[in-house]
Amino acid sequence: GENFPKTVFEHNAFFGGIKDVPAGKGNLTADPMLTAPGTGKDGLGSLKGYRLKAGSPCIGAGKAVAPGAVADFWGKTVKAGKAPSIGAEHSR
Repeated sequence: GENFPKTVFEHNAFFGGIKDVPAGKGNLTADPMLTAPGTGKDGLGSLKGYRLKAGSPCIGAGKAVAPGAVADFWGKTVKAGKAPSIGAEHSR
């Protein structure tokens, strides 16, 4: 975007009133289909509303990760070389 002229944005989800969506390979502007966005409170256990629903366009739309990045936010295995999901949860 124009606010970040030297930054490359790839395989990100931009949704919810974002006006200047940066161009980039694999970026999405569709509803990510989170289970219950906005429901997070104190503590990690309250963040389950940010998991992806079945059929989310973010599932499998991320950028393949290098060896060493092995888990998502909730500890699910993310296999190196495979396209993960966009977001905190790997849903494949």
